[in-house]
Amino acid sequence: MEHLKLLLEHLKPLFNSFSGHEPEWIAAIALLIQAAILWKHASTLEAHTEIARTQSETAKLIGQALEKQGKVLEEQTKLMSDQGKVLDEQTKIMAQQFSFQRRIEAHAERARVFEVVLDLRTKVVQLNQVLALSLRVPPGLTLDPFDQQYKEKRQAAAWIRVSEAIIPCQRALITSIHLSAEEKNYFLGYAQAVDTLEIGRTKNAETDLQALKKLDGKYEDFAKRMIDAAQPPANDLGK
Repeated sequence: MEHLKLLLEHLKPLFNSFSGHEPEWIAAIALLIQAAILWKHASTLEAHTEIARTQSETAKLIGQALEKQGKVLEEQTKLMSDQGKVLDEQTKIMAQQFSFQRRIEAHAERARVFEVVLDLRTKVVQLNQVLALSLRVPPGLTLDPFDQQYKEKRQAAAWIRVSEAIIPCQRALITSIHLSAEEKNYFLGYAQAVDTLEIGRTKNAETDLQALKKLDGKYEDFAKRMIDAAQPPANDLGK
């Protein structure tokens, strides 16, 4: 607008010089002014067009940058997803390894526990046999002092072996973490009954043998309990 005002100011002397002349001259001057105005408008439109073109290119570049960012984010998301899957697999493997290790430890501990339980049971059975044999004397035969002393020594040795097997058995059962409460109660009850029997022994073979038979009657299912306890847990089958 300022440029147009300047143009009109420069043309004002020309208007004054043509005052009183023919209308054709005045029309020519008017056309010249209109041409100048149109040229100015054309220049302005060209500038706006250039600005619009620049803005369009800028918007295009921004769109391309956003598209690239979108692809990068997509790749990162996929990578994170893959890493998450790998982590899940590693976690599953570690859990399976831990579970397997726990089962191995449980089996190993149960084997150690039942080894000392079976050892105590074996010593009790041997004592039973020693006492039974000491009472087998043919009718009318009297043992000489040497034979009687030998039998008493065998009985004492059998009782000592039983006594030595009691504490390891009790300790293993009490400290075990992989036996069920029922298993612990049963086998600890047996070990305690043997301990009580050993403490109260009379050194009379017949009396002690009767006490052992009474113990065997109370725990007549001992062998079955041992066999059942030696079986792997149901959730370990096939693993």
